[in-house]
Formats: sequence, C-alpha cells, structure tokens
Amino acid sequence: MAGTPAVTVEVTSWATKFVGGDGTGQRRFDEPLAPGATVRSVLSGLTARFPELNEHVWNGRELGEHLEVLVNDAVLGIDHELDSELKAGDRITLLPQFTGGSDTRAAITGTASFIGGFEGPQTPTCAATRAPGFLRPDER
Repeated sequence: MAGTPAVTVEVTSWATKFVGGDGTGQRRFDEPLAPGATVRSVLSGLTARFPELNEHVWNGRELGEHLEVLVNDAVLGIDHELDSELKAGDRITLLPQFTGGSDTRAAITGTASFIGGFEGPQTPTCAATRAPGFLRPDER
C-alpha cells in the first residue's frame, strides 16, 4: 500500500476470532484513508468485510457496548469522536471489554478486590482492559 494514505486498525484479544484469528493476540489491518474519512467510516469499511465483527462493534449506527475504541491510544471521547476525521498514520484499536462477576475479576487480576467497591450482579468494565489514565466521558 505504499503511497496510499492508510489508517491501521488493530483488533485485539477475543475479538480476533471475528476477523480470522484465534481469539488471542491481535490482528492488524491497513485500511485505505479516503479524504474526509472518519473513525465511523473506517470502522464501517472494516466491519462490512467481517459480519461477525460487525455484530459486536455496532448497535445500529452507534457503537455496541462490549468493545472500547481507542484512537492513537486514547479512548474514544478523549481526542476523537466517532465522526472525527482521521489522518494518515492514525491507529484505531478495538479493545474488547472483560466483564463478569467477582470470579472473573479474580481470574483476570488474581484478586477479587482489584477494582474494589463493586458488589452485586453487575460488574463494570475491568480497568485493566483500558489504556492507562484514560476514562470514558461518563466516568469523569
């Protein structure tokens, strides 16, 4: 793709099984960058080729709730929104969330008190799956 502007999309962890991977590690895709391309349009192009990924990324025209989207290592909503324009060399990462009860927290972190203060049947996204220091706008 030399000479053609591109954006790298990284699909990580369990989401790789929707793009031909084994559910571990990461898969990278160099997506062509058309003039005026946005986070939404690049993700739409990728997910159009992978129907199973499409089901997990989108809820209608908005993002679903089980994948975090990072642009250049910042959670979407920090420096970029879905309709923010991208530039050549930008990187989008699809980072699957890990959720579950206290047994899941214990398995991921080695201790059920890692996140601390969360009790009951709903457990928030494991903080260990996020880029360090970044919070979604609803968590600020």
